[in-house]
Amino acid sequence: SVGGELRTCTALGDVHRLCTERVQAYRHALSGGGHEEWDEKWRSSCKAFCPSWTRPSDALVMLGSAVEGACAQVVRDRVAELQLDLVLASEDEVEGLGASGDV
Repeated sequence: SVGGELRTCTALGDVHRLCTERVQAYRHALSGGGHEEWDEKWRSSCKAFCPSWTRPSDALVMLGSAVEGACAQVVRDRVAELQLDLVLASEDEVEGLGASGDV
C-alpha cells in the first residue's frame, strides 16, 4: 500500500525531491528560463485571470508544507508507539516483580 510505503520521513523526503524536480522541470519548460522568469509569468498570469488575487499560491510551497505535515505526523505516531512500548514494558516488569515476590 502507498500509505505503508510513506511511513518514514526518508520516503516522504524522496517524494518531495521527486515532485520538486518535476515541478521545476515543468516550470522551466513553460517559462523557457530560470526561476525569475517563472515567478514573473506566474504572477502576471494570476493577475490576468484574477486581478484581486494579490499573492498566488505556489505548488512547491504547498508540497513542502504537505510533506512537513506528514513527517510531523509520522514522528508523532512513532513517539506514541514508543510510549506504548515503554508502558507495556513497565507493566510487564511490574508483573514480573510481583510474581517473584520482590515487590
